[in-house]
Amino acid sequence: MKVAVVVAVVAIVVVLAFSFLTKRNPHLIGVEGDEYEIVSTSTDPDEADQQVLDNMLNDGADLSKVTTVQFILNLPTRESAADAARHIDSIGGFNVEYRESSGDWEWMCLATKRMSLEGRIIFEHSDLFERIAAKYGGEYDGWEAEVIE
Repeated sequence: MKVAVVVAVVAIVVVLAFSFLTKRNPHLIGVEGDEYEIVSTSTDPDEADQQVLDNMLNDGADLSKVTTVQFILNLPTRESAADAARHIDSIGGFNVEYRESSGDWEWMCLATKRMSLEGRIIFEHSDLFERIAAKYGGEYDGWEAEVIE
């Protein structure tokens, strides 16, 4: 029992250290309620998205079903977060909010949308948010979604 706990703690520390060193948080998927599972620590956005989708499929997800997806952008200032939020809002189809962050960045912008994860749609959205984050001096931090079976 003690060995399993130590192994679990070491694994968490390694993932958090990787995230800190790369300045990119791991991609997450919703497992149950507010609990999340780390499914990718890749710094290549397309590779990370594919790993998340593969893990979701392995967990029995039906990617054709509509789920809530939250895209996360980290930004340096309140003004840049507000600008990014207005930019995303002008695109339409997203619920957008921005708030102070407790992480390495001062502010975060969250864009939420109900959508399926079929085809290239998640890759297209990740590319869009990479560009928006860069435009306002921030970085795209990935997305979260619940597994819908």
